[in-house]
Amino acid sequence: MACAQCGATMPNACPSGTDQVGEPVCCSCASRLRDDAMRVVNACSCEDDARILPSDPSWAELEDFAAEVVHGCGWEFEDEHAERFAFHGAVYWLASEYHSGQASELYAALSRCEYRPGPLETAASFAEADFEGGMLLEAMRDALAEAHYHSEARQGPEVQA
Repeated sequence: MACAQCGATMPNACPSGTDQVGEPVCCSCASRLRDDAMRVVNACSCEDDARILPSDPSWAELEDFAAEVVHGCGWEFEDEHAERFAFHGAVYWLASEYHSGQASELYAALSRCEYRPGPLETAASFAEADFEGGMLLEAMRDALAEAHYHSEARQGPEVQA
């Protein structure tokens, strides 16, 4: 079997991925295609149209944000289950990393998630296994970081006593 992008010979059993039209590609082409897709997604979140989450977003705010990112970037999922999995996985990892305790909205979102990782799973392995979920998680992290940046800018520098 040959890679559809570069023509390199691949083992018959397992191509590394597929290109935009579903043709099998080798490891290096799959990696390049993934990097290209990340640049496209990052480009649609340019500074002119930056998406910002509140510093402690609710479930509804996370849903609205995800819908804006998914539809604004033109992502297409195989089915509703794949879109739901990507959203719940992204929310799980975002909330587990950034919640500020049991009274926070992010902790409530974490508790509401239907996604449950395996014992050895990490946010990085989730992002690698589910491309759209990983991109959504990254967009949520960026938006949350932007919210924290703007919040700190409004409060001004800390005063030492």
